[in-house]
Amino acid sequence: KPRIGFSVEAPVSYEFHEGEEISVMVFGIPYYQKWNIGASDTVILTQGGVPVAAALEPDSSTDMYGLRLGVGFHF
Repeated sequence: KPRIGFSVEAPVSYEFHEGEEISVMVFGIPYYQKWNIGASDTVILTQGGVPVAAALEPDSSTDMYGLRLGVGFHF
């Protein structure tokens, strides 16, 4: 089933060399993502064709924090 989730990023960069031929910068992108995975549908487990139990994956969500760092060159 479709679930709502979101991602937020805040890019920051600093150009520390600007020449006629090349420019060099560093950048950082802190981010946050949230996924709401939700519960699965219930399934019936059988043994020899006879229902013996019911199973489901419980409701779950994921929060992910991170930071991407890098160096950029502009020719």
